[in-house]
Amino acid sequence: METAICGRLVRLVVCSMVFIGAGAASAQGWPSKPMRLISPFPPGGAVDLMSRAVAQKIESLGQPVIVENRPGANGIIGIEACAKADGDGHTLCLTNNDSVTFNAFLFRKLPYNPRTDLIPVAHAGFIEGIIIGHPGRVKSMKDAMDTAKARPNTLSLGSFGPGSIGHLYAEWLAKEVGVPFLHVPFKGAGPAMQAVIGGQVDMAVSGTGAILALAKAGKLVPLVMLGDRRSTYLPDTPTFRELGVNFSISPWLGIFAPKGVTAEVVQRVNAVVNRAAREDAQFLNRWYTEQAIEFWPNTPAQFAEFFQKDLELAGRLVKIAGVSLD
Repeated sequence: METAICGRLVRLVVCSMVFIGAGAASAQGWPSKPMRLISPFPPGGAVDLMSRAVAQKIESLGQPVIVENRPGANGIIGIEACAKADGDGHTLCLTNNDSVTFNAFLFRKLPYNPRTDLIPVAHAGFIEGIIIGHPGRVKSMKDAMDTAKARPNTLSLGSFGPGSIGHLYAEWLAKEVGVPFLHVPFKGAGPAMQAVIGGQVDMAVSGTGAILALAKAGKLVPLVMLGDRRSTYLPDTPTFRELGVNFSISPWLGIFAPKGVTAEVVQRVNAVVNRAAREDAQFLNRWYTEQAIEFWPNTPAQFAEFFQKDLELAGRLVKIAGVSLD
């Protein structure tokens, strides 16, 4: 009897050691196949551009990284694809705060829970948000606000989509400041910017880096910064606070993974992104400085804490704006 029991115990221990060894080997062997980085917005905007830049750096881990644009529904389509992917570390997503914080309060039912189905991996930078205008229609933000007060909804403001920062800003301005613009949603920053150039809308929200060359060429007019500070690239462009609007918010970019991903994978991706932004001068200049994106060195834990606080801020803004997309 004792011999039989001992035999079974030996086999159990051996099998357990084999299983543990296999798990360790699997972790050490990641990534073992091509990876994908989901961008929940169309090509051409800040999210897409940063996704492609970051993808090149993640490839240093040993596998190709394919950027997969999955636009639609204010980022929900792409984020759902990321949240429901296998948590083996071969699928990540890079997105802005619109899709992961505001949507949590704009929709009563989402096909995923951003608090539990997404693992914060790395903060990828703060975007200098700006409102731009068509040069033949809008001279300054002050003029636009005066026009909106006198003739409500005669000037149109394009945004990244329903429930995006641009949409919430438009509703907030109408309710809290008495400046009603006609909100026109698009499927991303790129299409909204092109609509201003083409004259389909009078104004639109954008990232500063994406419009610098167009502004210099006279195709767009920088109107107002969304954050607390003037841009070093556009020093003559005022902030909303300078125009008497006591509110500001900074768009940001972040990398997430599906639940189930290991802490080791999260740490390795975070390290790649942080190392590139800190040590690669060419990468920092091309994808941060020239795009007017501010890098914030961070650990996964720091980004997770920031994400939770930003969810609270988003909830307050959505409540003030009175927007619901259900």
